Amino acid sequence: MAATLVLLLVGCENSFVRFYEGERAPRTSYAFSVDTPPEDVRLLGQSSFVSATGEGDSQAISAARTVGADYVVWNSEYQGTTSSSGVIPITTPTTTTTHYSGYSSGNVYGQGGYLGSYSANSYGTATSYGSTTNYIPYNRIHHWMRYSAKFYRSESMGQMDPATSELTAEQRLQRAQSRQYPVASELDAAEKNLNRSR
Repeated sequence: MAATLVLLLVGCENSFVRFYEGERAPRTSYAFSVDTPPEDVRLLGQSSFVSATGEGDSQAISAARTVGADYVVWNSEYQGTTSSSGVIPITTPTTTTTHYSGYSSGNVYGQGGYLGSYSANSYGTATSYGSTTNYIPYNRIHHWMRYSAKFYRSESMGQMDPATSELTAEQRLQRAQSRQYPVASELDAAEKNLNRSR
């Protein structure tokens, strides 16, 4: 395994976002994970890291929305396996209750001499609080993967390509319909623009 591996031990943080390099655009409300990017998109940025936490489509799509992309192309490559072991201390509170009882008796004397005798029984409890620590052993196997991702944003979502900025309304509708992954909102907008231009 390469010496440059990043030992990613961060809990819930999205690693695609943590190691992202590139431009950020306004957050998108949807994104798609695809094998190849469709036409009419521009590259926003990319992310590359090594992890053993099992990233997948959900993390890649979430990262795409975060950086303002609506398409992400990502892949993973196996890097190797390591193992780790140790103990986890588990501390729990303890309560100890002691019950006690006693008996006492005797004679009572005063200035005039013997006054009488007495006897008594006594009962009670005593509670003490503390803690105890147990050590739980563990063994873990880590399967390391190198993740690479590229994030793309549709030109129709802002910063239009000059090559398409002069398209007619009919041409825009044709482009939207011919896209590999057409988005309903884009088709509706293109149709409305075409109707207004007629």
